[in-house]
Amino acid sequence: QTTDSKIDKKQSGLQTTDSTIDKKQSGLQTADSKIEKNQSCDDTLAELMRHYLPETDKNNVNDNSNNYIVNDTHNRGEDSDESCTK
Repeated sequence: QTTDSKIDKKQSGLQTTDSTIDKKQSGLQTADSKIEKNQSCDDTLAELMRHYLPETDKNNVNDNSNNYIVNDTHNRGEDSDESCTK
Protein backbone atom coordinates (compact mmCIF):
# COMPACT_ATOMS: atom_id res chain seq x y z
CA GLN A 1 0.00 0.00 0.00
CA THR A 2 2.86 2.33 0.72
CA THR A 3 4.28 1.75 -2.75
CA ASP A 4 0.86 2.40 -4.29
CA SER A 5 0.46 5.66 -2.37
CA LYS A 6 3.82 6.84 -3.73
CA ILE A 7 2.66 6.10 -7.27
CA ASP A 8 -0.59 8.00 -6.62
CA LYS A 9 1.41 11.01 -5.43
CA LYS A 10 3.48 10.95 -8.60
CA GLN A 11 0.34 10.83 -10.74
CA SER A 12 -1.17 13.76 -8.84
CA GLY A 13 2.11 15.59 -9.48
CA LEU A 14 1.64 15.05 -13.20
CA GLN A 15 -1.86 16.48 -12.98
CA THR A 16 -0.48 19.58 -11.29
CA THR A 17 1.97 20.01 -14.17
CA ASP A 18 -0.90 19.75 -16.64
CA SER A 19 -2.91 22.41 -14.80
CA THR A 20 0.12 24.71 -14.95
CA ILE A 21 0.24 24.26 -18.73
CA ASP A 22 -3.48 25.05 -18.90
CA LYS A 23 -2.90 28.26 -16.98
CA LYS A 24 -0.17 29.28 -19.43
CA GLN A 25 -2.50 28.60 -22.36
CA SER A 26 -5.28 30.68 -20.81
CA GLY A 27 -2.69 33.43 -20.39
CA LEU A 28 -2.04 33.34 -24.13
CA GLN A 29 -5.75 33.62 -24.81
CA THR A 30 -5.93 36.66 -22.54
CA ALA A 31 -3.11 38.30 -24.47
CA ASP A 32 -4.91 37.63 -27.75
CA SER A 33 -8.18 39.10 -26.49
CA LYS A 34 -6.35 42.24 -25.33
CA ILE A 35 -4.87 42.67 -28.81
CA GLU A 36 -8.31 42.26 -30.39
CA LYS A 37 -9.82 44.86 -28.04
CA ASN A 38 -7.09 47.35 -28.91
CA GLN A 39 -7.87 47.05 -32.62
CA SER A 40 -10.88 49.06 -33.72
CA CYS A 41 -13.58 47.58 -35.94
CA ASP A 42 -12.56 49.92 -38.76
CA ASP A 43 -8.91 48.79 -38.72
CA THR A 44 -9.94 45.13 -38.74
CA LEU A 45 -12.32 45.65 -41.66
CA ALA A 46 -9.72 47.57 -43.65
CA GLU A 47 -7.17 44.85 -43.02
CA LEU A 48 -9.59 42.17 -44.24
CA MET A 49 -10.31 44.18 -47.40
CA ARG A 50 -6.59 44.56 -48.14
CA HIS A 51 -5.85 40.85 -47.86
CA TYR A 52 -8.92 39.00 -49.09
CA LEU A 53 -10.71 41.10 -51.72
CA PRO A 54 -9.64 41.34 -55.36
CA GLU A 55 -8.23 44.65 -56.55
CA THR A 56 -11.18 45.36 -58.87
CA ASP A 57 -13.75 45.27 -56.06
CA LYS A 58 -12.00 47.71 -53.73
CA ASN A 59 -13.90 50.84 -54.87
CA ASN A 60 -17.31 49.32 -54.23
CA VAL A 61 -16.19 47.81 -50.96
CA ASN A 62 -14.78 51.12 -49.75
CA ASP A 63 -18.23 52.70 -50.17
CA ASN A 64 -19.75 49.88 -48.13
CA SER A 65 -17.10 50.22 -45.46
CA ASN A 66 -17.84 53.93 -45.07
CA ASN A 67 -21.48 53.09 -44.39
CA TYR A 68 -20.37 50.45 -41.91
CA ILE A 69 -18.07 52.88 -40.11
CA VAL A 70 -20.84 55.47 -39.77
CA ASN A 71 -23.24 52.89 -38.38
CA ASP A 72 -20.61 51.56 -36.02
CA THR A 73 -19.73 54.95 -34.54
CA HIS A 74 -23.43 55.74 -34.17
CA ASN A 75 -24.03 52.56 -32.17
CA ARG A 76 -20.81 52.69 -30.19
CA GLY A 77 -21.23 52.27 -26.44
CA GLU A 78 -20.39 49.92 -23.61
CA ASP A 79 -20.77 46.92 -25.93
CA SER A 80 -18.61 48.38 -28.70
CA ASP A 81 -16.29 45.36 -28.51
CA GLU A 82 -19.19 43.03 -29.32
CA SER A 83 -20.08 45.04 -32.43
CA CYS A 84 -16.82 43.85 -34.02
CA THR A 85 -17.93 40.24 -33.96
CA LYS A 86 -21.50 40.70 -35.20
